[in-house]
Parts: sequence; structure tokens; C-alpha cells
Amino acid sequence: FLCELFTIKLTFSFLFFSRYNNLHFCGGTLIKPQWVLTATHCLDRSSSPSFYKVSLGLHTEEASEPSAQHRNVQKIFKEPYRADIALLKLSSPVKITNEVIPVCLPSSNVVVEGGAECYVTGWGDTKGTGGEGLLKETGFPVIENKVCNRPEFLNNRVRNHELCAGNIDGVSDSCQGDSGGPLVCEEQGRYVLHGVTSWGLGCAQPMKPGVYVRVSRFIPWIERILREN
Repeated sequence: FLCELFTIKLTFSFLFFSRYNNLHFCGGTLIKPQWVLTATHCLDRSSSPSFYKVSLGLHTEEASEPSAQHRNVQKIFKEPYRADIALLKLSSPVKITNEVIPVCLPSSNVVVEGGAECYVTGWGDTKGTGGEGLLKETGFPVIENKVCNRPEFLNNRVRNHELCAGNIDGVSDSCQGDSGGPLVCEEQGRYVLHGVTSWGLGCAQPMKPGVYVRVSRFIPWIERILREN
């Protein structure tokens, strides 16, 4: 199968969200027909795979669109050294459609350049700016870790396996409910998954960009889990 090709219209057909009691609480990304990548802290509510359900192919939280596909979670794999990244094996492969296509993964240990324009999507908190219940997308540049760790930014809180992205003046950002979702950057006509939404100090605050797990650092682990399971 092909991973998501770049189009002018940002459809983000690889995005899913987790549901508990039919309530959305986290995002994630389809990387293979039976595998999704999310944040470990999204799985704090329970260690049991049966606790979680995954919905794909949606643009609204109601999950009633004809394009929707729903799966139970069969297995959970958390990164063994406690990075905020985890894999979910679904109960069965999803059907690849125009609305549900896996994202492309980066090469191992590749570093996104500072200033690269990337995009984040999710159903998270809008802090009263509108669009509640709808899939939202916003773009902003990657900020180099050496800049992001300056005292006026995040003051050495960002680790090597993480990256920052956001507007220095705030304006737009990922927020609560977007956790686990994708930060993708366009490379040679494709969307490439470079970040998993992890944490931040507030939402859209000046000089407080969002922090994402750097996916390229975990490609060997991802490939091993997929190969062995």
C-alpha cells in the first residue's frame, strides 16, 4: 500500500481518535493497516487494550460519517524507556480508502530543520475560538531545540528525543485532547510523520511552543515491534 500522498487540501486521512464511553480523549496516527501510533500518556486510564476503541476516517466527533471505520485495540506496546510514544495493534486491519490511508514514516534519526512548516491536527480544546467537535488543522514552523530550550522559551525542559513546533507569538497550537495526534511535514510530495503530540505549557502562549516526540528517533523500535507482532 502507499502512504499518504501530499495534496493541497489537507485531508489527514491517517488520523484516528481514541474513544472511551464514546467520548473522544486522544488522537493518533495510522502507520500500517493494523497499527496506530499515539502518546503513552493517552493510555494512562487503563493498561487493558479492551478499554480503548479507535475511530478513523472522521471529520466530526459524532463518528457517524459513512467514511468512519471503528476498531477495538488488540495489543498495546509502550516505548520501553518511558518516552511518550506507544503503538496500538488493532483487532483487524482497516480498509484503505480515500479517507483512511497510513501516513509515511521518516527515515531513522533524520532531523527536521528549524523553520520547516509542519501541520498538526486534532479535535482538542479550542479555548473558545470555535470549531468544537470538528477536526481542525493548523500549521506552524519547527523550532530548533537549542532555541526552544532558552530560558524565555521552555528553559531546558525539551529532551533530545523531542522537538518543538509553534508560532513564537502564540496564535495557534495543539491543546488538550490533541495528545497522541500527528505533527506532519511535507517532504517531496508526501506527508511525513515527524512528531507525536506530547505536552506543552498552556496552549498557544507566546514563546511556549508545543512539544512533540521525535518519531525518527524511534523508527528501529517501531520496526521491531511490527516485525515481531
